[in-house]
Amino acid sequence: IGISLVLAGLLAPFEALGWWAGWYGGKRDPTTLSLKHTQATLGKVTAAPHYIIYLDGIGKSSFKYSFRGARFLQRLTESLPSDRILIDNIIPYSVINLPLTLNRPLARLWQWIERTTNFEVLVLLRNMFQVAVSVDSRYGPIYNRGTAEIIIDRLLTKGYQPGSGALITLIGYSGGGQISLGAVPYIKRVLAAPIEVISLAGVISGNNEVVQ
Repeated sequence: IGISLVLAGLLAPFEALGWWAGWYGGKRDPTTLSLKHTQATLGKVTAAPHYIIYLDGIGKSSFKYSFRGARFLQRLTESLPSDRILIDNIIPYSVINLPLTLNRPLARLWQWIERTTNFEVLVLLRNMFQVAVSVDSRYGPIYNRGTAEIIIDRLLTKGYQPGSGALITLIGYSGGGQISLGAVPYIKRVLAAPIEVISLAGVISGNNEVVQ
């Protein structure tokens, strides 16, 4: 078990590094975030709504939510005014937004774990290592930038106008708290947006550039 944990920890940054190297798409530009339609819309001032993004906890292995998570999102949706836009279905523990249960070499294993729930601790450990990657001073900037690209793309898809001043709220549960904070500097840099983070029992590191 000890050897397995050590190997899992050593391999944890592999996906983020592979994404940065271009194994999962185009090679990353080291100077800019490769995002669509940001400069064309930058500076527009519109009466945009409030955008809310939910990042789930370390028990997440697919796009499905646990009973408690689904219930929370349902109540949140019901309580929000009509001009608020809620964005979910983001996998915080993958820089390519890929669930453990889809298109991975061990996808069948993770599917079995999700069905049985007897070995859910393996999902927790795996995702906990990804949170550690986000905190790490060597790999964290890569990981957090990848997560920020996913969030920004979802915001643009939902109609967010960069430079509009529309508030973005990141709600991070458990490890999602740290992932949210890690992505904040990149989101702010690209969208020029006011951002707030709400942590629900979140794990948070103090090495993020969030005070500006």
